[in-house]
Amino acid sequence: MQLNIYVPESKKDLLDVLSRTAARTGKSKSELVIEALERYLPAVSQPPLGRFNILPLFCIPC
Repeated sequence: MQLNIYVPESKKDLLDVLSRTAARTGKSKSELVIEALERYLPAVSQPPLGRFNILPLFCIPC
């Protein structure tokens, strides 16, 4: 499979980091992107815990 993505000019530094990391690690850019997606997607797929009000636990009646 193939995935092509547009990288805006404002994020071009990210591509430079990707290129340097690929050269340093000996891994392909594709491999690094897949590894990053494997770590990122499960983390953002979990629903947020929501808000809890703990104030009543610490209030002392007068």
